[in-house]
Amino acid sequence: MSAGNLDIPVVGETEDLVPGFWARQLLKLPGVHWEPPAPKPAPAPSREDEPPLHVSRFEVVLAADPRYPLARPNFGVDNDPLHQIAQALTGLSNTKGESFEMHLDLLPVAPARQRHLRSQVLREDGAGADTANRGASLRQSVQMIAYGVDSASTRATRQPAAPRLTPLQRTAATQQARELGGKILALDEAWWDLQMLMVARSPKEGRAEQRLAMVFAALQQFGDQNHFRVYGQRLGPFYLGSDIAWRRRRFDHRLRTGAFAPPKSGGWVTTGEIGAFLKPPTQNLQITNIARSGGPVPPPPKTLPLYRGPRDRHLLPMGWVRDNRGWRPAGVPLEDTFFELLTGKSRSGKSERMLGQFVHLALAGHGGMYLDPHVQAIERMKPFLGSVADRILEFNLSRTRASKQAGFNLLSMTGRDRADIEGRISAVVSAFSAALSWSNVNNRAQNLVTQSVWSLCELGLVLPPDLQPTVFQITTILSDEEWRAHTIPHLPRDVASFWQTRFNNLEKSAITPVTNLLDRLRSSPSVAALLGTPQSTYDARRAMDEGKIILASPAGTGDKDRFLACFFLYDVFLAALSRQDTGLPMDKLRTFWLAVDEMQIYDTAGSVLELMLRETAKYGLKVFGATQSLTVLQKATQDMWLTNRSHIISNAERAEAARILSKEMGDVVEPKTFTRLERFCSIGQLTLHKQTTTPIWMRGFDSADIFADYHDPKAPAAIAAAVDANLARKPVEQTLEELRTLDERIAAYLNTHIPRSRVETQNSHGAAPGGKTTGAKTKNARRRDAGGGEPQGAEDLPPGVTKLRPRRPRTDPPAR
Repeated sequence: MSAGNLDIPVVGETEDLVPGFWARQLLKLPGVHWEPPAPKPAPAPSREDEPPLHVSRFEVVLAADPRYPLARPNFGVDNDPLHQIAQALTGLSNTKGESFEMHLDLLPVAPARQRHLRSQVLREDGAGADTANRGASLRQSVQMIAYGVDSASTRATRQPAAPRLTPLQRTAATQQARELGGKILALDEAWWDLQMLMVARSPKEGRAEQRLAMVFAALQQFGDQNHFRVYGQRLGPFYLGSDIAWRRRRFDHRLRTGAFAPPKSGGWVTTGEIGAFLKPPTQNLQITNIARSGGPVPPPPKTLPLYRGPRDRHLLPMGWVRDNRGWRPAGVPLEDTFFELLTGKSRSGKSERMLGQFVHLALAGHGGMYLDPHVQAIERMKPFLGSVADRILEFNLSRTRASKQAGFNLLSMTGRDRADIEGRISAVVSAFSAALSWSNVNNRAQNLVTQSVWSLCELGLVLPPDLQPTVFQITTILSDEEWRAHTIPHLPRDVASFWQTRFNNLEKSAITPVTNLLDRLRSSPSVAALLGTPQSTYDARRAMDEGKIILASPAGTGDKDRFLACFFLYDVFLAALSRQDTGLPMDKLRTFWLAVDEMQIYDTAGSVLELMLRETAKYGLKVFGATQSLTVLQKATQDMWLTNRSHIISNAERAEAARILSKEMGDVVEPKTFTRLERFCSIGQLTLHKQTTTPIWMRGFDSADIFADYHDPKAPAAIAAAVDANLARKPVEQTLEELRTLDERIAAYLNTHIPRSRVETQNSHGAAPGGKTTGAKTKNARRRDAGGGEPQGAEDLPPGVTKLRPRRPRTDPPAR
């Protein structure tokens, strides 16, 4: 027993046996199996103001001859002998330094010794029946009755007659003899030498002795013909037990090392007598200081690889596993990993596991994005990423007073053509839907966003790179009638007709749900500077191909933060889909890892997460997703995770989700086991060598341990300087000043260029609206007539923007 909890060896026990120091040392071993030694005793308090601990020691032995049995409590579900022991330990305070330990050591009795003891007892019993004894006691009479010594044999030996027994005495004597013979003559039970040591500690004088007395009193339920007693001798008012000076050192040595050296009076017991100590507490033992294992969990497979740190580039760390060889750190091959689902309650350790896995991938040379809604995980991993600072791109929107910001314009059409518009529309509409929890009933608002993004992307094909529209121009095109009038002539007929006819029939309040969110985005300087830059300094496709490390934090869970997160997710999704143009097989594409923490925040109807799980595995995008419960996800997203997952790992879960997980893992683990997991402990079903394993129990890594050699306090400053160069971050005030005049500059450019409607008229009739014939078509008109070719502005691409191959144009309008 330790710290007031019953410390009973059961399957699935979640005791932390891996100190941080040994975890760091293990990483330096060249692939050999390692097992931590026995823990050292706790050091004495170093602070002078802490009171000294008072220690009391008991060694418990059998009070009578070992041949006499202890009581065998008739324990069951409703009657657990451990109840009294656990009740005696209630109120034990760890915070005050109190503790109690009970060590039960058993050594098998050799078969030869068993036969010797049994023969000795039978000989003594026979001799006792034939020995003359005038003062025959009740016990001798009981033995005579039990072994069939009748009155005739007594008279033959001229022994005095046994005392006459009453029926009640005869029944009791027969029962007593049967129990005595049951222990000696039982051949189907193992015999054990017993050593029981107990020690209590408390800063309060007398409290340790009181705790030991309470536990010893609970052991009296095992008293019958034999019972437990405290080893020692009484000398007047003093009791010379294990606390005396010449016995204390030997007692502590046995307690610390497990050395088996009981006194000669210790005795031996059978399995049935001490069986109550060898089982876990029953489920009806409802006492708060009971450590529950939850239920049995299968052992890990023997082929599970040993993880030795970031040098194992081909492995993904999973955690500490325990088998018959002890504790060992384990991982799974990256080639067996596509989608990993992490689920569990808040503060159960799932984010720590994802953080460690992402840091390992980054240090091993892989690229990926970590989307953290709360920024704490990103700040924790930075000190370990100093060696890869040149590959890091960071978007931290929690810094409202940031002096510099990158540019991220999802509506920019520089380097793109008309075939990319559909993806831009889906990205923005999905972001709005996730932020405002829109469903199919909000089709009017969704259509307004669709038409606005469609129109702005069409304008982007006409405008130069420094005048590309941003999401803030959605507000302008919806609410500024004069600005919209400048844009309509430059739009295709099917897009322009919406603004000329149907839009005017809508109520003015119809645009409010859309503009309200954009106004909140505009009110944050860091967000406005990020989304309000006409030309992006961040290219997801290029980052994916070059193995960049993207750290993105919307820094919140509100509607505008969900909007930004979906922007990042959809941009990665579109970049992965664009890889189909390469024509390369999946094993030739550079793998990109996407880690999404708290993904229930971004999961709405038609979520991009569902699309990723369905479409992107063949394009080299692998996804980690963490959620607080499996049941909070959309049904379609939940089905995609359970269908396509490579690994599913659950920390403590709620009852409803636990039933789903138990069934998903083949009903090998009971649902209640998932609900009782301790913090940082998990049950997972992995894919190993293309085969699904049975569920296994794991304890998560501590990043401070496994990446201790990479820790650098100066790394965050080095990363900040590298991000300035990698993303070409500009001053926030400069970007905001350019955003304030962007509407006017776009309108001025459109007024000085030939409208699309006039070009289309020239292409159809060969004459301008004034009746004058035109000469040769302009270069831009010929390009638009061809329906493809290099888009306008492509020859002026800024550095860092990937030039895409022209695609065959679509003949139908983008889906709305």
